[in-house]
Amino acid sequence: MQHEQENGRYWKRLLQWMVSVSFLQQVSNGYTHVMHDLLHDLAQSLSKQDCFRLEDGKMTEIPCTVRHLSVCVESMIQHKQSICRLHHLRTVICIDPVIDDINDVFNQVLQRLKKLRVLYLSLYNKSKLPESIGELKHLRYLNIIRSLVSELPRSLCTLYHLQFLQFSDKLHSLPEVHCNLSNLRHLGMYVDIWAQYTNQIGKFLT
Repeated sequence: MQHEQENGRYWKRLLQWMVSVSFLQQVSNGYTHVMHDLLHDLAQSLSKQDCFRLEDGKMTEIPCTVRHLSVCVESMIQHKQSICRLHHLRTVICIDPVIDDINDVFNQVLQRLKKLRVLYLSLYNKSKLPESIGELKHLRYLNIIRSLVSELPRSLCTLYHLQFLQFSDKLHSLPEVHCNLSNLRHLGMYVDIWAQYTNQIGKFLT
């Protein structure tokens, strides 16, 4: 844990410095920070070839050089082919719920984007992730918090490089197979789930 603690202290000092020079502004709850509008616009302009925010009503073509994609749309079907062509993509963050059969969409997308490192699927609307997630051999970060995922695919256990895994509160079972998640450094789940599956979690991580 020493490495994580050192990183935590470094991040706290960095955050304090960014607030002191007005890069970030702390909001009223004391836990959240926002970027000033002018700085945000500048950051977007400088990073537009690497970072892209896909939104409804904005039909701007996604640059083929994009490495980090934030998805804020109701339907992903019309964007599926565009996303599959992003061969340099390393990060996919899905923030809003979608109305599609998300399993079908993501099964095709994940089969094409095998170099992903970060996958954030908040509000994923199916009870199980597609087995194709096991093909993301370079995946380091998987977050399915606030999703409807109640069951994990067996293929998840093959993600050797996975370091961060965050479950939803709907989870009711873990894969009953040998898992090779020896690089996992953070496992996030709700307390009642942890208490229910303590013994199974030990097998899940070895």
